[in-house]
Amino acid sequence: MKKFYLIASILSIALVDSYASLATDSATSYGGAWNSGDNNGTGFTAWTFDYSGGFGTSGQYIKDNSRWALWANSGTVSASRGFTGLQIGDSINFDIEHTPTINGEVGLTLSKNGTDVFNLKFAGGGSSWTVWDSFSGTYGLSQGYEANTPLSFNFEVIGNFEYSLDFGSASRGIQFAGQNIEGIDQITFYNNYQGDSQNFSIGDMSVIPEPATIGLLGFVGSSLVFVRKRFSA
Repeated sequence: MKKFYLIASILSIALVDSYASLATDSATSYGGAWNSGDNNGTGFTAWTFDYSGGFGTSGQYIKDNSRWALWANSGTVSASRGFTGLQIGDSINFDIEHTPTINGEVGLTLSKNGTDVFNLKFAGGGSSWTVWDSFSGTYGLSQGYEANTPLSFNFEVIGNFEYSLDFGSASRGIQFAGQNIEGIDQITFYNNYQGDSQNFSIGDMSVIPEPATIGLLGFVGSSLVFVRKRFSA
């Protein structure tokens, strides 16, 4: 009996590790430094950065030992990383936050095979966040300007050409993307001229598999219980 439970426990742990998330990472594991080539998570590729404006005008750091942060006084900076292409039902999740001043713009882009398919941004002087996709173009969200407030982001691939978005207080049901978005495989965060002593930061990141995959855990668990009862009868 003990041997059975030991085997069941090992199988359950292995399944949780394999299916609870396709990718995960946290700034808390970076030891206070964030540089090109770093990757302390699983399922993601290493971070890469791109800058413009000259030395000392933009950069990146770990904020409060818990968040990845981008700053851009008078230049631009972007941070990118890849992951296994999103399949139907998969979603990418994290939260973002900005300090009070946005002179330029901050945001993020999702891309597939090097082609941008989705953008979320807040531009200085605006009243709300906006989204771009190739079907609808640019449209506004009900989520407004909220400084120093983590805003949750959940983007799910609903179908080959459809997605859903939950961002802060804004929720969008099925949206037509205008192109096949299954296989989105990269995210880029950027900060363009936000302003002196300001930052745009990112919380823990994860890519979550479709619910049917997660449901496999329950199925296997039930099967193990059945097998235990069947052979102990």
